[in-house]
Amino acid sequence: MNVFPDVAVSPWVSFGGGFGYFSGNSAGAPNTGNATGVLQAGLGLDVKLFGHFSLRGEARDFWSGVPQLNVNTGKSRQHNIFVGGGIVWHF
Repeated sequence: MNVFPDVAVSPWVSFGGGFGYFSGNSAGAPNTGNATGVLQAGLGLDVKLFGHFSLRGEARDFWSGVPQLNVNTGKSRQHNIFVGGGIVWHF
């Protein structure tokens, strides 16, 4: 949801859910993989540059199950943080 879409500096938030798949292998071990439910929450800031272009900064947290590892961490869920930025073309 873009909070103020028509101003020069516009904050936004997002929320969603879906499925994720962890895949991996290591030397001497069979390939392992597992599917898990994922919740996503994010926030960011769009800054208009010119015309239909904006500069975007964002942070998202993907809260998911854990991959199948050879180590027991005692946890059934984990946070996967993503921070990014780029240029957006609005069309």
